Amino acid sequence: MNRCYSEIPMGIAIYCWLAGFADACTGLLLLAAPEFTLRLMSIETLPKEPVYLRYIGVFVFTVGLTYWLPAVARWSPRRELVMSVLFITGVVRAAVAGFVAFEVSRGGLEPAWMVVCFTDASFAAVQVWMLKELSGGASD
Repeated sequence: MNRCYSEIPMGIAIYCWLAGFADACTGLLLLAAPEFTLRLMSIETLPKEPVYLRYIGVFVFTVGLTYWLPAVARWSPRRELVMSVLFITGVVRAAVAGFVAFEVSRGGLEPAWMVVCFTDASFAAVQVWMLKELSGGASD
């Protein structure tokens, strides 16, 4: 892998690379081809103004880049930086999951958006487990 992840369990390092890749790619797809991206997600109702999807794409792309921060940063101990990345992106993912679930339940988004809810909620849950592992299993 990368020597900067040497103090991080290999599974967590791989997760950070893959989660970052998935979000960065999704964000770039939303930027470059928002309607195509929604069709890939089986979402039928397309917005009239794709600029808003591109705007969301910027955020999704930067969340993806955030996962890679420990690989490029030289100013912080890796374990603490990875824990910060997992915490921050976990909060974002939990917030997105909650928002999407609420909007689907009230009819603001079509049910196909639940794949985003389930994906983000699953990633957030995995990241809570990873944070516990990195902190020595402590339950503060």
